[in-house]
Amino acid sequence: MSTKLDYYNLATSAQSAYEAPTITAVYVTDSTYLPPIGGNISATNGSYVKIIGNDLVNGAQVVVKTGGMGGLTQNATTVVYNNQQEIDAFLPPSTSGSKTLYVVNPNGFTSATIINYS
Repeated sequence: MSTKLDYYNLATSAQSAYEAPTITAVYVTDSTYLPPIGGNISATNGSYVKIIGNDLVNGAQVVVKTGGMGGLTQNATTVVYNNQQEIDAFLPPSTSGSKTLYVVNPNGFTSATIINYS
């Protein structure tokens, strides 16, 4: 008798490869990514951030987009995968204002949240 391989009999780590990530919080940190110091992303210097969520996977990209359709995108210059709930990243400087931060898993599934630069 054979077992049909499907989502439910995959290991939890493999299941996350088939799910979209979620972002529950983004915290500004120091260069060690501890402790959260809060506040906005530095428009002048950029900032270290800790991204908290679910179904984050190794190899995920962190992207910041300015404006709406046709807006500019900037990749985080450093992305460190900690586990399925945490990614550390350095966000580059940008103009002041609200931006959209995306986490894009290697499978293309994406989550977004609004961050502020000042």
